[in-house]
Amino acid sequence: DVTVNTLGFGGTLAGKLGELIVTLNYQFLNAETPEANTSTKTHVFMPLIGLEIPVGIQLLAGAQGQFYNTNIEGFVSGGEDGTDLSYLVNFEPRRWNGILGAYYGVGKHIELSVNFGFGDRTSTTAILGYRF
Repeated sequence: DVTVNTLGFGGTLAGKLGELIVTLNYQFLNAETPEANTSTKTHVFMPLIGLEIPVGIQLLAGAQGQFYNTNIEGFVSGGEDGTDLSYLVNFEPRRWNGILGAYYGVGKHIELSVNFGFGDRTSTTAILGYRF
């Protein structure tokens, strides 16, 4: 059995001036796995800028940056002489990729969104949302 303790939060700031749209999205996640002596802290930033075209679709372009570090810590027993070898390995990749996306609000309550990531890291995200 493995236990993973996680804590995360995020937020989005968005604004529109005429047809110009700007959004700034941030997410944080902390995950710890005690049995493996690992911990990961992840920060994700996604700034986007776009335009609303006359049919009500918003076209967006920007970037996504994922910044995280993972620590693996432990020791190897030295055997009969009693000397332990301690280790700490830290991974810190930092990678940005481009994002292209579209958003469409269908009436008061339904929204459709799709984002495509390109560059060193690729991704596709599609969202069907319901607003209260």
